[in-house]
Amino acid sequence: MRLIVGIVFVAITMVACSGRKAENTTNTTSATEAAVPGPALKLYQLHGDWHNNVPVTLSEDGSRIVAYPSPTDVRKMEKPVKLTEGWWMDVRSIGKNTAFLDWEMKVYGALKKTPSLEEMMSHIASKKPFVRLYECGVRDKTKDQAAEFMKRINGDKLTGCKCLEGPEKK
Repeated sequence: MRLIVGIVFVAITMVACSGRKAENTTNTTSATEAAVPGPALKLYQLHGDWHNNVPVTLSEDGSRIVAYPSPTDVRKMEKPVKLTEGWWMDVRSIGKNTAFLDWEMKVYGALKKTPSLEEMMSHIASKKPFVRLYECGVRDKTKDQAAEFMKRINGDKLTGCKCLEGPEKK
């Protein structure tokens, strides 16, 4: 009897664990081959001279920091591209909830460890740093977008860009 129970147990286990084979095993498109858009291209003007300071992301109500770089991240972080008359092109993924710390990137990048959230909150230079912030499509490192947008800013033509902060915001 034990032998029969053992055989039945093994048979049930083999059937239950065999699973179903994938129906399409010849898919030739991988995730790395799929088209992936680049980061959003953002243009901005600041109320102060914080373009070389460390950006952090605040909660919607501005009461807490929800994203921040480590000093190691800052050492590798690119600086924004100066366009014209106070305009900058973002290369650091800023957004409408970005605030800047009073630490410059070089000083923060030299820190041995990431400061606490409380310490970073006490070092916020401005919770509302933007005079204007626009999202203008996707950043493309293969094109000279800085030159293109300098011409557009000087001509006061940021049509096609979405105003995220500033007097033109709708």
